Amino acid sequence: MKLFNILFYSFVFCGQLCAGNELMTGEHWPLQGDRVTKTHYEFMDMPSDTAVWDFSRVIETGASHEMEWMVLGDTVLVRMEHGGQSTFMVKGDSVVWIRHEHPLLLLTDSVAPVVFGNGFPFSRDSIVSPYHYKGSYSGNHAVEATGNLIIRKLGTGTLILPDDTLQDIVRIRRVTDSFIRVGKDNSLPLANDDESHFRHIQTVDRWYSPCHRYELVENRTDRYMSENSVVKETNATFICSPRYQELMLQSPRGAQKSPGSPYAGNGQTGGGHGSMSLIDNVRVTCDADGVHVTVNRMESAPGDGGISVVLSDQLGRVWHSLTGHFADGGQWSGDIPTSGLPSGNYVLHVKNGEGYYSEKISVR
Repeated sequence: MKLFNILFYSFVFCGQLCAGNELMTGEHWPLQGDRVTKTHYEFMDMPSDTAVWDFSRVIETGASHEMEWMVLGDTVLVRMEHGGQSTFMVKGDSVVWIRHEHPLLLLTDSVAPVVFGNGFPFSRDSIVSPYHYKGSYSGNHAVEATGNLIIRKLGTGTLILPDDTLQDIVRIRRVTDSFIRVGKDNSLPLANDDESHFRHIQTVDRWYSPCHRYELVENRTDRYMSENSVVKETNATFICSPRYQELMLQSPRGAQKSPGSPYAGNGQTGGGHGSMSLIDNVRVTCDADGVHVTVNRMESAPGDGGISVVLSDQLGRVWHSLTGHFADGGQWSGDIPTSGLPSGNYVLHVKNGEGYYSEKISVR
């Protein structure tokens, strides 16, 4: 039972990330390096049979967190939120969830759920997708999660926020129903005398605008059950302000975006989504000690903006990350060790303000 209680923390965020961002097309496609703040409020439920959703009286809890996206090529998307990281892959006209990592939890797919399908959610169709994940908890316990994911559009209407009212808002509901088994050790497949098992049902409603890239409001309910009894339930409301999105993402209302590749091979910068090229401002060298990165401030960049450097593999898994600010001379340097990394190809991502650069790195 002790392990069962500890697992609540890990699986609550896994369930949230499983479905990714359901509007993976046009203006709702994630852009490389996007980072937005989601503010936490006391839960305010909304009935399903209304077209006016009034969140004007929500009570802020004083907490917030950031959601950040990486777009790796044309096929891999990575969302980082709540200390966890989920990886999605584009397959034809669908997006599937293939991996979730948390400091204590690792899950990879055996059967990956579809989280976006052609024409959804602007049609009335629903997505019903089974899934099966295997992985480990704390490196010592094998984990299996099996269930179904259902996504459907509840309607279109008016969203009232504390400082704004928006029309033509789409409400999307996602329900995941998981049966989770945790082994006594890290052996798979699990035996029948598993140490712990429980059921996790999560309902997430998100409200989207055709003029803003990410969800404006998210209502989330997590219910954990053991032997058909609810042993824990949590509720939360999050708001990602439309004005904040317009300011931080430089995406005016009505702007249209379309997916593209954020990098173009060795020594080349990604040119998609309005990012400025950093190719003349970044120097990357590799030796036996690791990867050495030097970034010079762009004269055209407004302010410092901060520097973010990420080394990921081709599946989108982040192996190292660095952040910093320019010194007085307008230059920043950082080192990423490569000792201990599995041999293979990696991608180095460098972002400063609106500038972006990437380079493929081989580790032997």
